[in-house]
Amino acid sequence: DRYPESLRLGCEDNALPFHVACESGLLETVKYIFEADRDCINAKTNSGFYTIHKAMGGGSIMHERDQVEIVQFLLECDPDCAAKVPSIPQLYRSLPLHIACSRTHANMNIIRLLFDAYPEAIHVWPSGWRTISVDLLSFARISCNR
Repeated sequence: DRYPESLRLGCEDNALPFHVACESGLLETVKYIFEADRDCINAKTNSGFYTIHKAMGGGSIMHERDQVEIVQFLLECDPDCAAKVPSIPQLYRSLPLHIACSRTHANMNIIRLLFDAYPEAIHVWPSGWRTISVDLLSFARISCNR
């Protein structure tokens, strides 16, 4: 509270404390920082990732439940997060749903959250991606169409 400008100090890759909290699975810290600086949800790292991408990536220390809760919190705060595309050439046109489906250990709860927030994502095919699981996108299409 005494140093609110510290919330805007980037570390490696210009990741803000909000990015780090999202990636680390610190839900209470995510909520605290968001209340102090609501613009942080739209901050991008130097490598082009938004907080939604960091939350989905979750380091090895992150528990699956924390990951889902943080993604859900971000989507509740800003539903447009589901349509944010990282600004790096390898992920051109890749929406968070595509990135979630491409994970080796895809989290179906996150896939459902992202689909519910932005169902149009299944109609966009990221250029140059061969690793996206067509089965997972098909599953998202079928299981999320209620």
